[in-house]
Amino acid sequence: MPVISVPISAAQQPAQLLARLIREIEHVLTALFPSWLAGAEGIRGQNVAAREALLALARKTAKQGDLFGPYLEAITLSASEQAPRACLDQFAPETAFRECHRLFCRAYETDSAVLILSMPDGLSDETILQLQDAAIWMASQNAFRVWIAGQGVELMERISTARVERSMPFTPASIAGMTPETHVTPLSGLPNPISSTEQRMEQFLCRCVWAAGRAWNVSWSAGPLENPIRVDLLWETERLVVELDGRDHLDPDKYARDRMRDRSLQLAGFRVLRYTNEEVSADLSRVASEIERFLTSARD
Repeated sequence: MPVISVPISAAQQPAQLLARLIREIEHVLTALFPSWLAGAEGIRGQNVAAREALLALARKTAKQGDLFGPYLEAITLSASEQAPRACLDQFAPETAFRECHRLFCRAYETDSAVLILSMPDGLSDETILQLQDAAIWMASQNAFRVWIAGQGVELMERISTARVERSMPFTPASIAGMTPETHVTPLSGLPNPISSTEQRMEQFLCRCVWAAGRAWNVSWSAGPLENPIRVDLLWETERLVVELDGRDHLDPDKYARDRMRDRSLQLAGFRVLRYTNEEVSADLSRVASEIERFLTSARD
């Protein structure tokens, strides 16, 4: 089930929280475009003709499904112009929240999705209870399944809670100097739309003949009874896995899980190359050269 994880800022009123959440989801949908609008991938350019073609496609798509036409038109233009506008300003929160969920599910070809609200430490009791009220409203909209993670959930007596002994995979642990960011489940076969590192790497690799055969964000399993492992970048024929790690991978729990994954892949005959986002940003040519050398050797 696809997930959006959004960090919660302190001292936000429910209305402000909802507005920010919808804007974050709209930002993700803009990055996922055109996966939620079939046929739009063939429409290029930002001229009048392209704009009218996209609007016509949005109207046709809305009539064929359960989507609200005006909202679909508005977010289609926002995404195609690569200058996202807050569609919430034109529509009621209920409409925007519901339509965001429908479009997100269309992108992943699923019926449901999870919205995780990640609370920082140190929120006041009042803010935590306000977040509870906002989450209950969201859960009542027949849209995203809403989860809340972080310290303070024990104060939320109106919702079901559970203790998780290890950090959640979609909620980076607090690391000094790391600013919480929105996370989203990447589409299988494509670089993560909100990861600048994956996007930059793909822009480089798509110009390299030797990089053919790669697949982004796919799951691999040793067999039907084994848990699948989702990898960042895979060359299956050459048995190469490349992982691009953000600072959240410094979290002790996540670091330990990474090593377990690496061992499982290595035992299955894969070579695992790990690079930090900082390495890719500072010297992408060197990173790509190392990958090329391994692929050339494996093919020879």
